Amino acid sequence: MNSIIIAGCSNSADTTSLDKAQRDNARGKTYHSYPHYIKEQFGDDINVYNISRDAADNGTIARNVVQITNEVLDKGIHSDDIYAIVQWSGIDRHSIFIDDEYISNNRFFLQQYNGWSLSSLDIGVGGRQNALWNKYYSEEHTDDSALTNTFDNVQRVQDFFTEKNIKYKMICGWKIFENDVELEKYVDTSKFWFHSTEEHKYGGLVEWVKDNLAPTYRTRGSVAEAGIRGRDKKDKHPSNEAQEKFLNDVLINFIGKYFGKKEHIVTTGCSFTNFKTTWSDYLEEEFKYTPTTVLNVGHKGSSNDIILRGIVSSVDKLLRENKNIRKVIIQLTTMERRFMINNGNFEMSPPAQHFLKSSWNSWFMPVNEYGNFDNHFWETYWKDIHSNELHFFELLEKIFMVQSYLKSKDIDYTMFCGWDLFTDSSDKNIFSTENPYENKNNQLLKDKFNYCKADTHNSKFGITEYWDMIDWDKWWFFENDKIQYGGLTEWSQYNLEKNKWYQDDLHPSFEAHEKFKDDVILKLIYGENNDKKTK
Repeated sequence: MNSIIIAGCSNSADTTSLDKAQRDNARGKTYHSYPHYIKEQFGDDINVYNISRDAADNGTIARNVVQITNEVLDKGIHSDDIYAIVQWSGIDRHSIFIDDEYISNNRFFLQQYNGWSLSSLDIGVGGRQNALWNKYYSEEHTDDSALTNTFDNVQRVQDFFTEKNIKYKMICGWKIFENDVELEKYVDTSKFWFHSTEEHKYGGLVEWVKDNLAPTYRTRGSVAEAGIRGRDKKDKHPSNEAQEKFLNDVLINFIGKYFGKKEHIVTTGCSFTNFKTTWSDYLEEEFKYTPTTVLNVGHKGSSNDIILRGIVSSVDKLLRENKNIRKVIIQLTTMERRFMINNGNFEMSPPAQHFLKSSWNSWFMPVNEYGNFDNHFWETYWKDIHSNELHFFELLEKIFMVQSYLKSKDIDYTMFCGWDLFTDSSDKNIFSTENPYENKNNQLLKDKFNYCKADTHNSKFGITEYWDMIDWDKWWFFENDKIQYGGLTEWSQYNLEKNKWYQDDLHPSFEAHEKFKDDVILKLIYGENNDKKTK
């Protein structure tokens, strides 16, 4: 089970983590810190181990986080399922281990934890009223030694996490390091989050709250309201509102992807899915700080057989690795593209753009979209072997097989087209930048080619039969009074201003891709069928 370990001082402690005397002292006032809101947000999907304590010094924080991490690992929880947040406290704070008899005969402002007594020098009360702490701070303590001790504590925790392969982030309760400290010389600063401004190079939670919340909501307010310790005191700890906002605005960026159900959204297609920046890239950004990983296995120039073959391979690999798949989104491309395996029996001839090597080992793609044949093999193929009927038959066949595979694995998926693939293309000028495309001839290719059948074992199974077997409820199409089976291209033309839907290379614009992600893809993922037409 996913687990988060949190260690810090009162800025990370929650009322639920306090001992009975402390809770009674609060007199019913409920204070929360970000660990409380982590548990509230993720519920039973994670275990939260919050070992933060009021007035904890950095030595105590370091000892406690190492101890609890080992205990969690000893329970059999894998390191991949653990994330730690270490919130460092004031460097002037100190702790000692001392027996109960001494404590009973001497006034310590703060209670000890398992024999450890805390100085809490920064509060200015308590520790200084004790002769032992007075002697320590007047005769032994120095600022340099305190800073060095903090470096040592940070480094040993970082080394421990590295050894145990624990993912983590470190923060400070407030600005405990001065701006002129060259922190990177002593610790791995890439593992820290700092609220860095012109004023604070190493700002912490307190500084962030000051800069991001109105004064009324920054702190817990008057201690007198809670009946704690004195009427005239002010509780300067971050308020409940501040703690929750800190989680949602800052910490979720680090921990979000490690909690909840880890899952994948798999996308594929041609350059409409993986080239420059596409809807899939914007989708990846959308889920960046969540448990969901967007895996784009598309490739520019892909044919439909490569797209469909590749999605089966990618899904199978994830399943064999016991990965959860939330959604598969398949964008299909033009039927004219073909791939083959080069067995070395012929040589490629320039220019390369008419015989492109793909990223799939020995698979090669001939480009025939512009009627150019610079390779004799493909010239023969396109002129003497190619037929639209064959390509359409094979497309339906492959769609059916992939749908059957995904259904057998109980995987949710949606298919869509880069542009209309299913109606007669004889009048199409889909990529016109002057006027949105209108389908003037709405004859379906399945009706046009209904005579195409596979004559095998006296069976006349063909295009019409495959068409009827395809689950059209698993498709998204853009449809209006002028278009039946539109894809991303047609949707872009009708949803963006003229000349803004496309790039110079006749691909949908970045703006179109981002809007398509927002208006269509996200709704498909979350179960809202926006503009969806089933056939």
